[in-house]
Amino acid sequence: VPLIPIMWTVLNERKVAVKKFIIGFAIFNSLYLPIAWNGQGPWALPARAIRSNSDPNERDASSDYYRMVENINLKATRDRSPIIGIGYGKPYDMLIYQPGIEQFDSFLKYLPHNSIMWIWMRIGHVGFLCFIMLLASVCIRGTQILKETQDVILQTIGAVGFAVPLMLFTFGKFDMAMVNYRIVIMTGSFMGILAILPKLNPKNAAAAAKSADAIALDDENIEEPMRRNTPLTI
Repeated sequence: VPLIPIMWTVLNERKVAVKKFIIGFAIFNSLYLPIAWNGQGPWALPARAIRSNSDPNERDASSDYYRMVENINLKATRDRSPIIGIGYGKPYDMLIYQPGIEQFDSFLKYLPHNSIMWIWMRIGHVGFLCFIMLLASVCIRGTQILKETQDVILQTIGAVGFAVPLMLFTFGKFDMAMVNYRIVIMTGSFMGILAILPKLNPKNAAAAAKSADAIALDDENIEEPMRRNTPLTI
């Protein structure tokens, strides 16, 4: 969803394609969601995920209760040291018993499902504010970088680098996204690519090379007379 207005603004020469996608996506969902709303197969999983927010089945309701209790415990732990956090390597406080936690990996006492609250609990208000500002800078500067880039392929790669942190933040509220090193490494890599995207643009690279050649030529023109006019000293 965040990508659609960005692509509409950035890809001026592809606005027709973006418009077709928006129309097709809306028509597909208007047909798919009513059909799959009560479906049971894998094909109906997206619709069931949406439905579970308002009408969860028994399994989803049990999972929701566990995570609700987990959030209460995480907030209580965060409030124990709200400014700087409790740090890493410590289990969070379990004021309310989380049913079935002994049946799972003991790491759940250190790595909860809500990894956004996990970050907040670990580094406190100060660190979490810096984390939010990082995401905000990606949104603001990322959009500017995409508008500066003219190559369509690089714009597409940059759009992924823009969307992945937002996806990580959204997914991290419900499951172990921030504590999964593979996801975090991928996110950091795409953010790094987005940051240097103008330098990868062929037009910008050619202009930079031309400017560097001009500077080098000017240096040679200045140094040559100096070499001719400098007396030899022994």
